Amino acid sequence: MSLAEWMRLVRVGLWRNRLQPDYLARVGEYRAEFLATVHEMGKTGPFWQV
Repeated sequence: MSLAEWMRLVRVGLWRNRLQPDYLARVGEYRAEFLATVHEMGKTGPFWQV
């Protein structure tokens, strides 16, 4: 993966919000955002499915 792709992934809520007090309560939202971003990037193989 390129550096730009890695940067795009770390900007999603799954990583960006991991220190927030309500992280575990909202992890489902963050997971959905992560999967949508990965799909937009064209990463659709089994490795990318959480």
